[in-house]
Amino acid sequence: MGKKIFKLLAIGNSFSVDALEHFYKVLKSAGYEDIVLGNMFIGGAPLTRHLDNILSNEPNYEYWKNDNDEWVITPEYRLIDSIKDESWDFITYQQASAYSGEKETYDTLYILHEEVKKYVQNKNVKYGWHMTWAYEQREDAHPEFYKYNYNQQTMYQAITNAVKEKITGFKDISYMIPNGTTIQNIRTSFVGDNLTRDGFHLSLDLGRYAASLSFFKVLTELNLDLVSYKPDTLTKEQVNIVKKAVEAAVNHPFEITDMKKGAVTK
Repeated sequence: MGKKIFKLLAIGNSFSVDALEHFYKVLKSAGYEDIVLGNMFIGGAPLTRHLDNILSNEPNYEYWKNDNDEWVITPEYRLIDSIKDESWDFITYQQASAYSGEKETYDTLYILHEEVKKYVQNKNVKYGWHMTWAYEQREDAHPEFYKYNYNQQTMYQAITNAVKEKITGFKDISYMIPNGTTIQNIRTSFVGDNLTRDGFHLSLDLGRYAASLSFFKVLTELNLDLVSYKPDTLTKEQVNIVKKAVEAAVNHPFEITDMKKGAVTK
């Protein structure tokens, strides 16, 4: 049996930084040996920014790359060069959080995707969508929280509605990472609404770990019990609720599962 290989490129922003922070260790602990993670980072970048950059070929990114359990950051990088850099197994898109619930902003994806396809090295690459999370329930959570009436549930519902309408029917998208639902599920547990460090970026250990496990579950389709890694600060009880929340989100990506009751709510 050959090495278990995993190569993923995220075209994202700080939310992809959050989601991938623990992903290398998660994969390694589950038996993957040849791992390459890439993240094309511009803070707060929406889909329109990525499209402008690939069309102009401007070196506007920080290219975060991890192939040895360490993120190496190269500044002034071009999106086209990152796509060509590896024979990626997966390429993931996402929308900037402020626009994540505005479905009309998703149409840019279709144009961006056609450009990305021109430069891939692996013709069998799978393209996917990273559904991000709603802000913490507080008015100062984010400058653009007003778009959702400063209401976490309103924002979550807008995100899921946008993804259902704009992403699920897009034939070239073969997977969806339901982190918006994973985080919302955990919020119903004893953890509560304590999953961000500033109102919108995920907490360094529990929040980021949950997001990485969502990536793992969707992209490998393996049992989460194969993952032996956890951040040292997390308790067994916290890890258990995270894994249950991830499983529930993958099974019901557009519905919240009450972690106290195990019930799904629309």
